Amino acid sequence: MRKAELKIFLSKLEGFRQPKPHLEQYKTPPDVAAEMLMRAKHIGGKKIVDLGAGTGILTIGAAILGFEAKGYEKDSEALETAKKNLEKAEEKYGELSADFVESEVSEAEGKGDIVVMNPPFGIQKEDSNLKFLEKAFEISSKVLSLMHRSENRLTRTRKFIKEFAQKRGFDTEIVGSYRLGLPNSMKFHEKDKKAIKVDLYYFKGE
Repeated sequence: MRKAELKIFLSKLEGFRQPKPHLEQYKTPPDVAAEMLMRAKHIGGKKIVDLGAGTGILTIGAAILGFEAKGYEKDSEALETAKKNLEKAEEKYGELSADFVESEVSEAEGKGDIVVMNPPFGIQKEDSNLKFLEKAFEISSKVLSLMHRSENRLTRTRKFIKEFAQKRGFDTEIVGSYRLGLPNSMKFHEKDKKAIKVDLYYFKGE
């Protein structure tokens, strides 16, 4: 499958109905999701784990590309949407190897060949993104993750993230940078659109 085709289908999936600010719930943009998943396909492997799966865009996209995909998400409302999105995908592509588990990220079990994730950016709750990274490093030696790009000490810098990974035995490479145009779906948004700068990191352990 070509990236453009994957992007088009992912754009048809439903996002969060009522995003929860404290969970920093944003749908991963379809073009960014497609880019992440095509990179995962290039890296190789059979099993993908999606931490903080939200409404399922990365989990479902991975399954479409032939991975055995498992998404962990603690918000039951988001999981309901994810399961409906999966049904929509299976109507088009047939039965897919995708499974969703309602769980805190700290309780995610099992190993994956690759972790793909768009975790909370740590803007509303300091270092929430680092908890996701800790778990990702625990369950896989290869991680593709979006991370907020900022010089703000509360959300951590590129240098900090690199050192954080290095201490845990992971090399770090930034393989993409984006500006995410987020809809005014949160009460704290003052403008019609809020743009957030993010980097796509590839972490590789031993």
